[in-house]
Order: sequence, then C-alpha cells, then structure tokens
Amino acid sequence: MSFLDTIKAILSSPGRDSDPNAYWLYVQCNKCGEVLRVRVDRRWDLAQEFGNNDRVSGHILNKDIVGSGRCFQAIHVHQELDGGYKVKKQEITNGRFLTPEEYAALSGR
Repeated sequence: MSFLDTIKAILSSPGRDSDPNAYWLYVQCNKCGEVLRVRVDRRWDLAQEFGNNDRVSGHILNKDIVGSGRCFQAIHVHQELDGGYKVKKQEITNGRFLTPEEYAALSGR
C-alpha cells in the first residue's frame, strides 16, 4: 500500500465518526441558511464543573461557529452537560439546532 493509499484509507474510514472523545453539533445559520456539522472534542472544548465533593459534576460548552464564508455570521452555542455528557440545557444565538437527519436532508449528505 502506498503512502497516499494509507492517507485515503485513514480519511475515509467509517470509524472516524465514532471517536469516543467527540460528539457532533448540527446547526443552521439564521442569516444565510448554511448548515454546518461541527465536531466538539470532550477533552479540549468542554469546561469542567465541580460539585461539593470536588468531583466533576458536569461540563459547559461555549462555542462560536462561523461557516464557510457565505455571511461570516457567528453562531454561538452554549450547552450544559451532566457528568455522563448528556445535554441538560442548550441555547443557540444566530442559528438553530438540527437533528442529524435534518442536517443530512438539508446538506444532501
């Protein structure tokens, strides 16, 4: 296998969406309608919250998202997650959340 074949195999591998350190946000810009799929890395993008016993009780995500250049409108996402990374509360400014199915239908993927 050549070097380029190895790179192609890595980039096209079906397991890259099943990264245990990541989850995906699907959003649509209110201004231009662009749909975006954004990777959130649990190790680096989330701030930890601590409970009374100094253990991690949850996580906070504050993320600004800008699309590919249609309008440069910043979409701000705020999420509060529990200790098991389940979303307890979420807010979005300048956009709306999409389900993976809505994203696929709107993006043609």
